[in-house]
Amino acid sequence: MKHMLVVGCLAGTLIGCQDPYPPVPTSGSAAELSPLLNPGSRIVFGSAAAGENAQIFAINADGSGLTQLTTDGAAKSQPRQSPDGKQIAFNKFDGNGTPNIFVMDADGSHETQLTSSGAAGASWSRDGKRIAFSSDRDGGIDKIFVMNADGSHITRLTDELAQAPAWSPDGKRIAFEAARDGSFDQIWVMNADGSGQAQLTDIAANNFEAAWSPDGRQIAFSSDRDGVNFQIYRMKANGSSQILLSNDSPSADFAPSWSPDGGRITFMTNRDVDFFFQIYVMNADGTSPTNLANDLSRRHRFPNWGQARYRAP
Repeated sequence: MKHMLVVGCLAGTLIGCQDPYPPVPTSGSAAELSPLLNPGSRIVFGSAAAGENAQIFAINADGSGLTQLTTDGAAKSQPRQSPDGKQIAFNKFDGNGTPNIFVMDADGSHETQLTSSGAAGASWSRDGKRIAFSSDRDGGIDKIFVMNADGSHITRLTDELAQAPAWSPDGKRIAFEAARDGSFDQIWVMNADGSGQAQLTDIAANNFEAAWSPDGRQIAFSSDRDGVNFQIYRMKANGSSQILLSNDSPSADFAPSWSPDGGRITFMTNRDVDFFFQIYVMNADGTSPTNLANDLSRRHRFPNWGQARYRAP
């Protein structure tokens, strides 16, 4: 459950997390919603002001049109847009800090619970018909499961520790993270049926939050290999040519997500105010980082740029 604990801490929900603003119940009517946009033209993320639980927000890729999509009291995290942009899957935490996967329409309506035994980190298949996720529902360690998009027919893909699945754009592979040596998280990849598991990173540091480029040739990820804090890195899909992108130590940079054209990457960072993570966008080579929402009174986390249609290399 290590990755779930990280997710929970950043959502401000778990006991013992070093967050100066613990969650409190919230109330209020739904925010006025802006018109829906084409898949990939907006970024969804979790956001909370001081003393609030995180809710799901959306913003246009140019920083305009900030819109709140959820308003109930439960903390939420890791929103993921379906390939057609019509739905959003996300983690929703109960009063004990346990996440489960929910799905809602892109405007925040018709929320539906998909799992009930603890689950996190939804990743849509290319056709939008299935969702991969990690869970310790079988007891003990987290493993990766896949289910239909309506929550039915849950199937386990891994027998060993595996977390944070990321479905490749061509639908054939799933990247994930696992600390199978008992110490550091590493990035792995497997076929979509769970076979052919192969380790991509092998360094004495944590490497997680794999994100495929739209053409499937590269994977962005977070790593603390610089010895100070987490930064955004990029590598080829076979694990070679690992390079640093964000390069803003000692700030912490997490949760990369590619733009549909592969030219930019959004991520979360605390480089402006400690604990108050912000959503940034940078070029795919790490240049020109820009604060997208630019609201230092709120904590923004886990951006998702939507899943671009697969572009064959």
